[in-house]
Amino acid sequence: GSAIGLSGRDALVGADNDEVDAEGQGAAYLFAGLSAPANLCAECEQSYADFEAQFLARQSEMAAGNVDDPLEVSEAQRIVHGDGSADDAFGHGVAASDDGNTILVGAFGTNLFQGAAYVFERQDDGTFEEVAKLMASDGKAGDSFAGYVALDGDIAVISAHRQDAGPNASLVNTGAAYVFERTDAGEWVETAKIQPPGLEPFALMSGSGGIAVQGDTVVIGAYNQPCEGVPFNQTAHEISYDYYSEYNP
Repeated sequence: GSAIGLSGRDALVGADNDEVDAEGQGAAYLFAGLSAPANLCAECEQSYADFEAQFLARQSEMAAGNVDDPLEVSEAQRIVHGDGSADDAFGHGVAASDDGNTILVGAFGTNLFQGAAYVFERQDDGTFEEVAKLMASDGKAGDSFAGYVALDGDIAVISAHRQDAGPNASLVNTGAAYVFERTDAGEWVETAKIQPPGLEPFALMSGSGGIAVQGDTVVIGAYNQPCEGVPFNQTAHEISYDYYSEYNP
């Protein structure tokens, strides 16, 4: 799997080179864990206890030599995007909401590596349907938008690790990240662009999966940004959600 997201006992696994209708189009696979509830609910605590009991019993059987295979999980759904094409790399970045009802999947190869992210929501029958396609408002070919994604509640943070910065885009591949929020009407709207000052060329901010969001805090890695004069050192920017405007005047 090129990327993994976890929500409760459900696992979301990206397969960005999966040949759906064309080579390199990509897909994501949702796996439902043993005894996993479909949604978080009042019975979850008991369901988890049941799962733990079955897991421990299975481990005991394996130790005694009675079984030699791990816990089984079942594939629940293969997830693909509606406008997929060759080399989209859909599934390179995946994320799932804590309640298990929203999935975010990146396809950084779309439109000559301009990139796009796709939102899927759980329907009444338990399957997921595509409800939105997210793209950077100032995106261009080569930005690799949505190579990596993060999701927390109604906030999505999406990488663009090969975006340029500076006058006339003179600082190449510094990287950036974009914040999208889900409105009360269910629409996803871009609300901020994060590209802190001081990034060096080829900093690749938000690259290699270095992006996370929780509440009002976003942490973004910039693994090629020099740190104390030493190149190729892992660095990170922690940005309070209340101060996005500092980086996006």
